[in-house]
Amino acid sequence: MFQINPSLIRKLNGLTLDEAVFRLVRQSRIFSDLLRKPGCLSDPDKGLTENTLTPEVYKQQWEQKKTFYFSPGDYAGMQGVFGRLFPDKVPLLVHTAETLLKGDLTIFGRSFSCPAREGWKTDPVTGYIWPDKHWSRLDVVNASGNIDPKYIWEINRHQFLIPAAMAFWFTRKEAFAEFTIKTILDWIDHNPCGMGINWVESLEAATRLVAWVWILELLRGADTLTSLRLYRIVSCMAAHARHIFRYLSCYISPNTHLTGEAWGLFIFSAVYPEVKHAQAWRRLSETLLNQEMVRQVGNDGVHRELSTGYHLYTADYFFQYLILNTIQGKRCPKAFTARLEKMCDFILFCQRNDGTLPMLGDEDSGQALPLDPSGHVSARTILAHEALAFGSLDLKQSLDSLPWDAVWFWGSDATDRFEQISGREKKDSCHFFQDANYMVTRTGWGEKDHVLVFDAGRMGFLSSGHSHADHLNFDLTISGRPVIVDIGTGSYHHPFWRNYYRGTAAHNTVTIDQQPQAEYGGKFDWKSLPEPGTGRLIRQSGFTLLCSEYMPRQNLFHKRVLCQWEDLFYFCLDTLGSNSEEAHQYDFQYHFHPEISVDLAGSFICCTHQKDRLLTMIPMFPQTSARQLFVEDQTTGLGHYSPSYGRHVSTTTLQIHETITGAFSRGMLMLPGSFETGDQSISMRCQDHCNTVQFFRGQDRYRLVVPDTYGPLSGDGLELACTCLLEKKTSRGMTHILALDVSSVICPGKEIISDPAARPGIDSKPPGNLLHSRDNAASLPYLYIVKEENHMVFQSDMHENQGFFLN
Repeated sequence: MFQINPSLIRKLNGLTLDEAVFRLVRQSRIFSDLLRKPGCLSDPDKGLTENTLTPEVYKQQWEQKKTFYFSPGDYAGMQGVFGRLFPDKVPLLVHTAETLLKGDLTIFGRSFSCPAREGWKTDPVTGYIWPDKHWSRLDVVNASGNIDPKYIWEINRHQFLIPAAMAFWFTRKEAFAEFTIKTILDWIDHNPCGMGINWVESLEAATRLVAWVWILELLRGADTLTSLRLYRIVSCMAAHARHIFRYLSCYISPNTHLTGEAWGLFIFSAVYPEVKHAQAWRRLSETLLNQEMVRQVGNDGVHRELSTGYHLYTADYFFQYLILNTIQGKRCPKAFTARLEKMCDFILFCQRNDGTLPMLGDEDSGQALPLDPSGHVSARTILAHEALAFGSLDLKQSLDSLPWDAVWFWGSDATDRFEQISGREKKDSCHFFQDANYMVTRTGWGEKDHVLVFDAGRMGFLSSGHSHADHLNFDLTISGRPVIVDIGTGSYHHPFWRNYYRGTAAHNTVTIDQQPQAEYGGKFDWKSLPEPGTGRLIRQSGFTLLCSEYMPRQNLFHKRVLCQWEDLFYFCLDTLGSNSEEAHQYDFQYHFHPEISVDLAGSFICCTHQKDRLLTMIPMFPQTSARQLFVEDQTTGLGHYSPSYGRHVSTTTLQIHETITGAFSRGMLMLPGSFETGDQSISMRCQDHCNTVQFFRGQDRYRLVVPDTYGPLSGDGLELACTCLLEKKTSRGMTHILALDVSSVICPGKEIISDPAARPGIDSKPPGNLLHSRDNAASLPYLYIVKEENHMVFQSDMHENQGFFLN
């Protein structure tokens, strides 16, 4: 029982003094626990408070407390707000509670029976019963039979009891309160502090602790909440807090686990300051929350685990801390609030019109506090917190009223405060979050606008445990509906699905030689990581370019440019290859949302939703490339989508396969709206090793050309060496040309650059040459040319609005 883990000894070598001391203290506490009897692991000091009180006296004092987000005096006002703004929510809530009273609950979209007695330690999926051992003696990551502890932990968080407590708050029916309290007391009877699966993770204890804090506040006034029951529950809550305090995840899981533990410790100690040691717990939790905001969230406001799901509920942790601190007359540091506002900026840019975010990185359906019976905490809730906390709101029209969750935190006067906020328009519609290497561009901020999110390539901090191998992946929402999407996470513990969903083939990028961009390690780490991509955002009048490139392996490269042209269409250009003579396999994947119907119609891919054409995709690939649609393929995993943890539903994946030697370019044109594939307004041809698409938008004609290899292309009298040429001719006789990766532009008979020394990186060539780079690797990312009659204006990285006459 007292053997020291050899891996612990190895870890101690080379550790900082602080980490070594932390781990040794933690281990000594574990040994101390093991010496005690199983039922004696709670606070050894007798009494709940500093001054010993009887349960009856304690309840009298508890009923007078006003340390929570709302108090009994807010009851009538909040009832009025809920009745006015959410007339359909309360019946739904009561129905959910009544179902729960029958013993049925839903976790991750699956139905289970409400546990009791030893059922709290029984895995609801497999029936495996976790042994009654000290939590430190249970290996949950490598459990036999690939048991997934997330299901049993989710049930033991007791968040499923919140609707029943809310139903009592609204209806005052004692049956809801009795069920809730009896369930908690049954859990306490069969889960001694520190013993069993439900004490392994301090984060799980913290989440359960917060749920109990809310439940007791919602049950104020219930006859069934007797003084003895209250005293027993609060005593167990204090044992939870002490366990979290003693076994924080510093240096163990110093990510969202540590933040969540500090959040739970703060909520309890702030609401129950009379409990022994509460002041010390509060000081520590505040220090940790302020510290972890700066350590875990980048300067750009993106959580460094690079998971939008974790970003969202971490922002929820931080807002719950900030709001309660504010209510109690305390302020958070400016560095904390400034970075929290930046977290909201990322949410604002990425959100779809339904309040969801693309599922970049791991998405495990976890929630800090699920107060809304209809689903997850949405982006709108976080943005409402931002508006009420900081008194200003970008795009107030996107929040025409307060979300349900926000009212619970801000009380009955929240609506009046919200209406007084002066909303402001968000001027920028694109943003580069440089620390995370994420880029976002939008056509606007309305319900029917398009949103493109591009992962320019970076794995998360620490072990990158919640990052996916998804360099140069993108997520595209058209007219408010997700079309090309990140497909989720699936599972943390399944032997196949864990690696599939975090692998490269499960993302909208290119897989080379059927290998993921990062080498799989354990369930929450990687053996090797790719270097970050060289992300760059270029915004010009009329178009936006999202660019990045990286080296998947030695002698291999992948560069992707996503172009949004005027709010009209998108174009994806991939340049790949190697400088060796070896042939490589390239698989281009495009994963679609399950609600999107995908059809191959000749050279086109048609994406529809309920008979409405949302997107027409035109692959600019050779006709010999292998194109295939996958639906629920059990061998590769393609054609699956995970809407929530542990669930897999059918969807469509388009894969285009080629085997090529050397370097090459491929494109995908994406046209929103209703293009008919047989219409004369759109055509495609493959000629002279070039793929060309021509189409019309109104009176303007567009021509897009992608050569198979790097070579000269002609555009309205110019000859350009580039990887892509987009030409627009207007009805007024004006020509716009956008060329990507330009190494030369020739305009016969005209020497454009006369002073090469004034243009760093540009070499002079004989008359007739516009510009030429020293080598293809140093080519201009783009060149934009506007021609009208005999006058030309061009701009690039090195030339800005430089004009000349052709004659």
